[in-house]
Amino acid sequence: MPTLMPRPTPIPNRPSRPELVVIRSEPGPRRGNAAVANTDPSEPTSTLTSTVTSTLTGRLAGATAGVKRDMPQAGSPPHAAIDSTAINSAAINNAATSNATMSDAALVEAARAGHMWAQEALFHRHSRMVLGLSQRILAGRDDAEDLAQDAFIYALGRLDTLNNPQAFSSWLGSIVVRTASKRLRRQRLMVRLGLRRNEPIDPNTLVSRTAPSDVGAELRVVYSLLNNMPAEQRVALVLRRVEGMELKEIAEHMGLSLATVKRRLSDAEGRLDRAMLCL
Repeated sequence: MPTLMPRPTPIPNRPSRPELVVIRSEPGPRRGNAAVANTDPSEPTSTLTSTVTSTLTGRLAGATAGVKRDMPQAGSPPHAAIDSTAINSAAINNAATSNATMSDAALVEAARAGHMWAQEALFHRHSRMVLGLSQRILAGRDDAEDLAQDAFIYALGRLDTLNNPQAFSSWLGSIVVRTASKRLRRQRLMVRLGLRRNEPIDPNTLVSRTAPSDVGAELRVVYSLLNNMPAEQRVALVLRRVEGMELKEIAEHMGLSLATVKRRLSDAEGRLDRAMLCL
């Protein structure tokens, strides 16, 4: 069994896309209504991130043991901090001591080379984004924890399929979105078959008390409608009205054509508009 490099001091959790993560203690630009959706892992259930961290860290070694470690082919983005054709222990050691400033591309290249500290650094850097996005789509913390674990395991086990290492954050977000869609479709099927209860969503647990009244009202209506929507409508509506994504970005994350996304959103937003008129 190869000897792993000593793991550097873990970098602090930090979102790579702050506009998608609720961090009310760290003011900054937000997109859509994600800023007022009460889904911050640092909120009262502060054990959320630590639970996922401890669970995932224990699974990383086994889940990534068989990962292909081929170096990127010619034509890969040039902005990786580590030359993927000449990764060596000294270079990794030097980079590891300051991995907080390493780019995603550099961490991906190191992770591809089998360095566990780089995989864990990617997890810690993006865990809050993944957990927040998972919670806002699934509207449940327990389900979000499972989704976050599955998304990271999938991503870290398939880094060799990522063509642009610097796009790791967006790629990881799309994995969360598509995995969530599959879960929602499966849940709806189980409800129809009588194998699962259709648990109602309590919007008050998802909307921040500090949200402006009009924004809070829209979020409550959005989440009150989600359980009765097909999975693709539901996900598209959350990405549009809560995450504030553009149509093209939604299509990329969901793996659908732009025309299909427009149809799904038209149906979902039609239901939302009719519900808003009843307020």
